[in-house]
Amino acid sequence: LTPFAERVTRLAESEELDVFGFAPDGVELAAGQIQGHRWLGPDRGWTAVRTEFPDVLWNRYFPRDQDELMGALQAEGVPFINNSSLDKWEACRCLAAHGGPISEHLPQTRLLTDARVALEMLEQHAVVYIKPVCGSIGRGIIRMERESPRTMRLTYVSRDTDRLRQVYATEEQLTRWVVSRQRTGRFIVQQGLALAVVDGRPADVRVLVQKDAAARWHVTGMGARLAGHGRFTANLHTGGEGIPVAVLAEVVAPESRARQAALIAELERLALQTAQAAEQCAGPLGEIGLDLGVDQRGRTWYIELNGQPGRAIFEHLGRWDLAELAHLRPIQYARRLAGRKTARVAGHTAT
Repeated sequence: LTPFAERVTRLAESEELDVFGFAPDGVELAAGQIQGHRWLGPDRGWTAVRTEFPDVLWNRYFPRDQDELMGALQAEGVPFINNSSLDKWEACRCLAAHGGPISEHLPQTRLLTDARVALEMLEQHAVVYIKPVCGSIGRGIIRMERESPRTMRLTYVSRDTDRLRQVYATEEQLTRWVVSRQRTGRFIVQQGLALAVVDGRPADVRVLVQKDAAARWHVTGMGARLAGHGRFTANLHTGGEGIPVAVLAEVVAPESRARQAALIAELERLALQTAQAAEQCAGPLGEIGLDLGVDQRGRTWYIELNGQPGRAIFEHLGRWDLAELAHLRPIQYARRLAGRKTARVAGHTAT
């Protein structure tokens, strides 16, 4: 986290804000204090600090099992840049319930309650994906397709070797597997998409959507991601490669520059609509990362969202200006939240 903290601290100083980091076990609710660390620069490094609760919390770490602590901090009046996060199933349900134009971009998604769900999905789609509802960076995703009337082919990345593996399972074996996996958490089954292919590799689009100093949503930037060679997920941490979205648009619509521009505009519009819809379910948000897809016919799709998004796509693209803006916007939004908190406290004192 040091490079991230170094950049955020530098940018926060330009906004006259002070930054410190802490983990859940550093919170002392009874004392109203937090033990954490502050970055003092490359020469002095990190130093321990003990301080009052922050004016604003930017959640870049807290896992979902810290909901009680997060609620306690909220009860103490600490505003969050992201009040809460949605897992994959919650996000799909939220967006489906929202309706409107977003519904046209949602792949069919069901909760994996038993093996019949996956089998029924395979009757409707040539390929489906089984995903852990709380997974990240592509871990635990399984591609499933019908090999024969009684056999499925399951493709996944081995945790031991980090290599792609294929196994074949009958319906009975799939049933036993689902029962065993349900002990480790929940999964969704999602319609497979025939994503556009660049240089023989499937591609998706990562979009970072953030609020600015006036709490207005903006697309900070986007980039296409190519799956690693031999992989079916386009994650930059597992061998993926970032390319400009314009390259993907040219592959999808080589005959028309106007269609290419319209495709990019549609991705931006979908990203903004999704951020606004997600906020209605999750509560106030300051930033989200979205994985969107463009299929081989040029149709755009929602794939998933991330409430603690990374910024690696901009560095892969060499867009250091966007990487800087991606770190600056939450700081500027935090300044607004801190100002609103101060105004609320002053108003309460006056009464």
